[in-house]
Amino acid sequence: MFIEAELDSGLKLRGIIDRVDVAPTGDVRIVDYKTGKAPRPEYAEGALFQMKFYALVVWRLKQVVPRRLQLVYLGSGDVVTYDPVIADLERVERKLLALWEAIRLATETGDWRPRPTKLCGWCDHQAVCPEFGGLPRLIRCRCGGLMRGRGDGGGSRRGAVAGAASGDEAGGGSGGVWRCRGWFR
Repeated sequence: MFIEAELDSGLKLRGIIDRVDVAPTGDVRIVDYKTGKAPRPEYAEGALFQMKFYALVVWRLKQVVPRRLQLVYLGSGDVVTYDPVIADLERVERKLLALWEAIRLATETGDWRPRPTKLCGWCDHQAVCPEFGGLPRLIRCRCGGLMRGRGDGGGSRRGAVAGAASGDEAGGGSGGVWRCRGWFR
């Protein structure tokens, strides 16, 4: 089920829920299916965030707090359930608003801070990640917006920085850039 709701702040939330059950009593259950195994207990909250997001959108859209959120892990057969309350959904909304503000600010300033994890050693983007000494490129588009480049194609980082500083769309390298369509104005 495709869902979409706009918060009072103007932030629009969208999602696709795998399954929505409505009981004769009006109680709503949101179900999401995962193909893998259930996460270890210390990672369960991260998996539930998606479900709480869905519950928030349903609440804002239909003015009904879902009675139950359910994750079904097909790989292990585990079922994780959670019964949200309004306070939970208000916390999720505050978290989403803070997250969106951080994204907006990072987009304006070009300051995208890395959050290193043990998986960083496997990442294909180390060349442009500040955590590994890389310099992500910021490029001023013709429309006045900022674009972030994908690196300088294996050339020198100095060329990428010089290209970005000059406003050259090619960015001084052959790696290419994301194309701006005026979205960042």
